[in-house]
Amino acid sequence: MIGKLTVGRKLALIYLLDLSAVIFISGILINEKYIAIDFSRKEMAGNDYIAAIRDALLPLTREHADAARSARSAAAIEQAERQFGTGMRSAELSGEFAALLRQAGGTPAAHGGMAPSPAFVAGRELLTRVGNQSNLILDPDLDSYYTMSLVILRFPELLEVINSTRGLALQLATAEGAQRQRLQTQFLILEGRMDATMGGIGSDYTEAFAASTPLLRQHLDGSRAALQQAVAQFRASARWPPRGGSVAVPLRSAWPC
Repeated sequence: MIGKLTVGRKLALIYLLDLSAVIFISGILINEKYIAIDFSRKEMAGNDYIAAIRDALLPLTREHADAARSARSAAAIEQAERQFGTGMRSAELSGEFAALLRQAGGTPAAHGGMAPSPAFVAGRELLTRVGNQSNLILDPDLDSYYTMSLVILRFPELLEVINSTRGLALQLATAEGAQRQRLQTQFLILEGRMDATMGGIGSDYTEAFAASTPLLRQHLDGSRAALQQAVAQFRASARWPPRGGSVAVPLRSAWPC
């Protein structure tokens, strides 16, 4: 059948076959670009959402939560869910976190023992969900992978340990006898957790710097030094808390990014 075609039609057929291959390959490339664009958009949305979660978590480390601040934090989480939560599967967790934030208003933030407050636990669960669903934790580039590990995993863990340590230090300042011995044991456990967390933070910083250009080190070295200094000062004050006094939590330094 093809042999009966004229030369012009044979050339046209060859041209159409070549064109179909070009169109097919172009479609694949365009689809890959759209996937990359969608990946980046989800990362940007996740980054903005995580900033709102961070700002809601930090005030929970204060000795007494402020009702107005807690209400503003809850409203900010609800707004972040509406604006950035599409495709994050975070609606239920964000609703729970916002509700617990409102309940925390006007109540002491520190809880007995080493367990974090329910609001803090809910906030960390929401943070992990957003980090996973926005692809931030799955970043294929080593420098940004370790940076995201710091923001999503290491700093929240450090903030939780610092808050629990502060609560125990205040209890130790007035405890006596058997209760003091029990609290001292818990305090030493938290000291070990803080050592492990700071070791992980140092490792992530080192690997991020090794995998990136010197520009990343220039941007993050200052905050890393401030973090190390703030944690050292906090640990010194937590070991010798004044009776009836308070132990300051290094809020921004504990989550510098």
